[in-house]
Amino acid sequence: DLDRALVEARKLLDMAATSMQAHFMMVNVLARMERFQEVAEVVRHGARVSYDRESLAYLYYRGAFAFWALGERETALALYCLIPHGGHLGELAQAEMQPLMAEMDRTERPGIEEVAAVVRSAGLAMPPDQAVVDQISDAAVLLADNGFFHLANRCVRGMWHIMGHDELGVVSRSLLPEPRF
Repeated sequence: DLDRALVEARKLLDMAATSMQAHFMMVNVLARMERFQEVAEVVRHGARVSYDRESLAYLYYRGAFAFWALGERETALALYCLIPHGGHLGELAQAEMQPLMAEMDRTERPGIEEVAAVVRSAGLAMPPDQAVVDQISDAAVLLADNGFFHLANRCVRGMWHIMGHDELGVVSRSLLPEPRF
């Protein structure tokens, strides 16, 4: 009963607007209903509030198919290119990207600069979204200032995984208690 599932998915997304599970549910229901324009909108919103690679990869994967179905092949290709290699989604993305590239008469993947330009022109956030980074940074500072070092560590560690800056790994470790022997 996709109509009923859609009502429930909308309620869930309204209650938890930053929940990736809510976004996934909504995307899945809309895709099953072949409402690809709405899938694209949910992916746009989810990409703005997501900060972990696996969630972004799933949103990009589902978004790529939706944009392809809408005839926006450049955007679809760019999203497929943002899915990390390896793992199940990476393999699926590579397999789906080949016929798309053939359809576009392309033999080579676009470079990261082209991908970023296409993604931004489609109204999608290019990770890491600065607003999300700022929000996580603010949360980490407030948590550390108030003595919640473990939670502050989780925020900084998440940013380290997104951004890859080595100094964030050092800051993350500094927020943990010293091991006792």
